Amino acid sequence: MINHQSSIINHQSSIINHQSSIINHQSSIINHQSSIINHQSSIINHQSSIIIMLIIFSHSVGI
Repeated sequence: MINHQSSIINHQSSIINHQSSIINHQSSIINHQSSIINHQSSIINHQSSIIIMLIIFSHSVGI
């Protein structure tokens, strides 16, 4: 009986470790997604800057 209980506890411990690993991976995924969003935001800012420069250029040229 004690051996079975010990075995059950070991399995539960293993399950908890796997769940912890899953959570860590999910956290890593979220961090990567956050990084992607920051890069996309940076791209949008650069595109906005390019548009503003094109508008200024077109006005100075008289288009």
